[in-house]
Amino acid sequence: MKAAVLSIGDEILAGFILNANARTLSQMLIDEGYEVNRHLSVGDEITTIVEACYSLAEDRDLVMVTGGLGPTHDDKTMEACALAMGVETAVDKDSLERLQDFFTRRGRTMKDIHRRMATFPIGATVVPNPVGAADGFTFTLGDCQFLCMPGVPAEMNAVATFFLKHYQRNTKERCYRAQRILSLCGVPESEAALRMQGLLEGDGYKMGLLPNDSVLRIRISSQSEQSSQHAVDIAENLIRRIAPLFKPHEVFSYDNEELHVVILQELQKRNWQLALAESCTGGRLCDTIVAVSGASQTLVFGGVFYANSSKEQILKVLPDTIETHGAVSEPVAEQMAQGVCALSNAHCSIATTGVAGPDGGTDDKPVGTVCIATKVGDKVESRQYLFSGNRELIRRRASQAALIQLLRQLRDQQPSTT
Repeated sequence: MKAAVLSIGDEILAGFILNANARTLSQMLIDEGYEVNRHLSVGDEITTIVEACYSLAEDRDLVMVTGGLGPTHDDKTMEACALAMGVETAVDKDSLERLQDFFTRRGRTMKDIHRRMATFPIGATVVPNPVGAADGFTFTLGDCQFLCMPGVPAEMNAVATFFLKHYQRNTKERCYRAQRILSLCGVPESEAALRMQGLLEGDGYKMGLLPNDSVLRIRISSQSEQSSQHAVDIAENLIRRIAPLFKPHEVFSYDNEELHVVILQELQKRNWQLALAESCTGGRLCDTIVAVSGASQTLVFGGVFYANSSKEQILKVLPDTIETHGAVSEPVAEQMAQGVCALSNAHCSIATTGVAGPDGGTDDKPVGTVCIATKVGDKVESRQYLFSGNRELIRRRASQAALIQLLRQLRDQQPSTT
């Protein structure tokens, strides 16, 4: 079974919002056994929407449409679908009653403009929205079923879930699909491909390599006509063949988790605490860690030590070290890591110091030079990196490298606690 996702809205084309809905719907469709072979985004123009519907209906079983079902002049999805179907529109009595109740329960008055949200192409089937005002609707063009939903993520999710449970046609033999993600760090895409030669393609699965700076995700999509468990078994058997091709510290997740989440889990399993001493990353590491619920159990201290005086006075970096090696150096990063541990009594620490640019670079230490030190127990490890990109990109890459360096050290040793 083949499916597509159609996203409607000028705001998407303009880049004003990220189209996260398409990702959510694709995952839903894959879980239902569909092969999603196209994403299409169009603006709020009736002619464009009609053309998109005709195009996507060819050789597909289901198209999920999101956006354009509100009460205002720029919400054109309902009119466009009616035109594509060759029918008029009409108010649905049951939908109108639900809409009236929606406003009454919230102590609001429903106005005439809101009746648009209870108006649908004649012949379409209304799909109730259990969490919002605008119901969805489903109809067919040829052999293709369409589902139109509001663009608000929570409402779209609810309508899509309700549709898949109650309104989805099952006109073809089901194909069961599964997906697994193996997440690597510090392994270039080309190197990973070389190690997995002979496994990149095979019967019953597809493999994709998704690089993002120093993180590489290997996506395995499997399918089976036997059962959903058989599809899962295909993907998991392949994971078991791939994982030994990489070192333990290179594989950081089997569940598509984020790197910083995995590090927090590693520390929490050992009941260890973390402290951060940042210079060039300017609090980016701290912000990344505290974005995770429960981080307060692990992160006990985080500070930005930008000026040399703060490094010396608070972290006790020796002035002679800065004078001899410079503020951007491995010895300074090491003393920062040691100092923030002493300050906070943490078991582990990360320290960063570098030249994020665009100014400040020298021949010996050009823009992009970053020194990172990590401390686990009594052992301190440091490394000098050279990152490319603008100031924001250098800071982002430095933060990612710091997390990778800490994870590597955590998995390479079992230090004593202090």
